[in-house]
Amino acid sequence: HEDHELMAQVKQGDKKAYEILVCKYRKSGIIFASQILKDEHLADDVFDAIEELSYDEIAKVMKQTKA
Repeated sequence: HEDHELMAQVKQGDKKAYEILVCKYRKSGIIFASQILKDEHLADDVFDAIEELSYDEIAKVMKQTKA
């Protein structure tokens, strides 16, 4: 329920809500990336880069959908 509210806020352009979601799922994202990359430090770096690049794209897509 909380994630749905946060996603609705992201859809409205709320970067703080996006940051809350990123923080919430960061650890599982890094674990997943580490399994693929076989390097936890590299996975952390990749996740940082994706986090910075993805907000604008996610916000743009969210504004275009009814999600």
